[in-house]
Amino acid sequence: MPNKIKQHRPNLPKMKPDRTKCPERTLKLNSAAWQRLRRLVMSEQPLCPICMAAGRIEPSTDVHHVDDDASNNLRSNLVAWCHSCHAKETRHNQLIVTKNY
Repeated sequence: MPNKIKQHRPNLPKMKPDRTKCPERTLKLNSAAWQRLRRLVMSEQPLCPICMAAGRIEPSTDVHHVDDDASNNLRSNLVAWCHSCHAKETRHNQLIVTKNY
């Protein structure tokens, strides 16, 4: 049986940032404490309130920090949104921060 031809596979850098090492987070995203808090928020808000206001029904999939402070994990600072709305808000905030520099 012939040997397989070896192919060069370069070590490419990771495309996604490691969000678990974000210095301002007090709860790591993969920690049990964050998963419990996330489940609580999602159970209290199973549908995205932004989509509901627009007349759409979408399940909540992401938890958003209202004040954009990842270290503030008070329940009053957390809301459940669908991924699309959360991505739009996160992108909007990133653009604002970029323009201010």
